Amino acid sequence: MLKSCLSLLALSLALRSFGGEAVGVVTMGGRPVSNVAVWLVGEGRPASTKAMIDQRDRAFTPHVSVVPVGTTVRFPNSDQLFHNVFFLFNERTIDLGTYPRGQSRQYRFVEPGIARFLCRIHSEMNAYLVVVASRHYAVTDGQGRMRIKDVPPGEYTLKAWHESGATHEARVTIGNGESKLQIDLPRRQ
Repeated sequence: MLKSCLSLLALSLALRSFGGEAVGVVTMGGRPVSNVAVWLVGEGRPASTKAMIDQRDRAFTPHVSVVPVGTTVRFPNSDQLFHNVFFLFNERTIDLGTYPRGQSRQYRFVEPGIARFLCRIHSEMNAYLVVVASRHYAVTDGQGRMRIKDVPPGEYTLKAWHESGATHEARVTIGNGESKLQIDLPRRQ
């Protein structure tokens, strides 16, 4: 019994020492700003995954997403209307076509970059996808807060991007537990 308890304690300590959290608030001109993509560049390969950008109420949801390289993104149409999905990505235009409610299209992003999504039918619809060569990323919430979990302690380059074109880059150290970060994006003229 004692051996089992010691093994669990050792495992718990090992897991705790391997994962930190990068937390903070992103501001622009001193005010918290939402929909900012934030990621850490460092060691480790990104793990591809699946993601979704829905079309609902004549809007792409979510408005800003971050995914690692290799991710397949699905684009369902949840509206009563036909929608079209096309986007600009690394100097290419990709058009997934026009389709009705209940149908979906998908695309696999195999290189880093920023995609801007539009609908040829509804000009007010737009969204952004930041594709990163990282496994540590987040998007700020309505109060400008971000949290990146399970970050191995070490030195990283922190990057942030906002749809206005404002960017930020800085060297940061992530330790065990919470590492508090403050990011102030420059206002774009």
